Amino acid sequence: MRDVGRVVVIAGLLSGCSMTDPYQRAGNWHPNGANNANLAAMVVAPSDLVMAAPASDADGALAVAALDRLHHDKVRALPDSGIARIATGGAGGGR
Repeated sequence: MRDVGRVVVIAGLLSGCSMTDPYQRAGNWHPNGANNANLAAMVVAPSDLVMAAPASDADGALAVAALDRLHHDKVRALPDSGIARIATGGAGGGR
């Protein structure tokens, strides 16, 4: 009989757990399907969620040439746009 009493007391205590559950309390965020809605909005065609669309045509030779220059220390300098000067080195501007 004592065990039945303990079970009743524990069940009574657990019945108030919904008040401490963050998903059950009023004013708190709760799952509402927003993730699925956002995914659907981001995908132009919902079928892309199942199978990706093929990538656009890319110039692999251009990419390989850039990597070849990098590996052989023949990297080209960026063109001067005249908008801003990029300098390396110097002291930091700490305050």
